[in-house]
Amino acid sequence: DANSSELDTKTGKVELKGNVVVSEGSTRVRADRADTTCLAQAASPTTQCANSRWTFQGDVRIDAPPRGSLQSDQAIVDITDNRIARATIIGNPAQFEQQRADALGVTRGHADEIVYDVGAGTVSLTKDALLSLSGGSNDITSQQIVYDIRTESVQATSPGAQRVHITLTPQSLPKQGQKPKAKSPTPPPAPSGHP
Repeated sequence: DANSSELDTKTGKVELKGNVVVSEGSTRVRADRADTTCLAQAASPTTQCANSRWTFQGDVRIDAPPRGSLQSDQAIVDITDNRIARATIIGNPAQFEQQRADALGVTRGHADEIVYDVGAGTVSLTKDALLSLSGGSNDITSQQIVYDIRTESVQATSPGAQRVHITLTPQSLPKQGQKPKAKSPTPPPAPSGHP
C-alpha cells in the first residue's frame, strides 16, 4: 500500500511513495518510499515479486514478531518465495526493540547495521553494537551481537584486540515488609519502699 506508485513496464521497476506499507503474514515494513525491480523478472502475474529485493527509505520501521521492531533511515528487504526472508537496516544508528515475555521490560539495541533473519529468528547487530537488556540495567557492547528474539539469548564477539564489554547492574531485592526495630532493653524499675 502507498499514497502513489509508478511502474516502468519496460524495466519492471516499481516505485511506491508516501505511507508505504509492505506486509507478509505478521511481518510489516513501513517507510516513506520503496522501490523494487521484481516485475522485470516475473514469468507470469502469479510470480510477480515472489523473489525480489526491496529498498525502503525514510523513517523505516519493521514490525517483527514476536513483540519486536526495527527502525532506521534505510532498509533492504529480501523476499523469497513470497515471504520476507531477511531485512538489512542501515542507520545513524539502526535501532532494534523487543518487549520481553517476562516482566523485565524491553530489550533495545543499536548499531551501524542490523540484519533481521526471519527464518532463524535472529537479529545481528554489527559495527559499534550495543544491546541493553532488562530495561536498561544490563548492557553489552561489541563489534557484533547476535540476539535470538525467540529464546531471548545473546552471543557477542569482537575481532582482533577489541573486546566484548558487559555492564551488569544489580537490582535491589523486592521489599517484603520490614521487621520491627528491636527495642533497647528497658532498665528495671528502681526499688521503691522503705529500708
